[in-house]
Amino acid sequence: MSDSTTTARHAIVPCPHCNKLNRVDVTRTDAQPSCGSCRTTLTVDEPIVLTDATFDTVVAKSTVPVLVDF
Repeated sequence: MSDSTTTARHAIVPCPHCNKLNRVDVTRTDAQPSCGSCRTTLTVDEPIVLTDATFDTVVAKSTVPVLVDF
């Protein structure tokens, strides 16, 4: 098993169009990640607005540090 599979680095990013949550590999952000549901391009280098419904999932399931500004 390679080292990259044991230390996966991903973030959970909500789609700005359909609001579906997407797991994005942060080591491949140059590959233009897109929503798995509607194929809208996802931005991972800008602040993301979360709701009460998405906050816990996005923060808990990301394997990279998450900066929160209240």
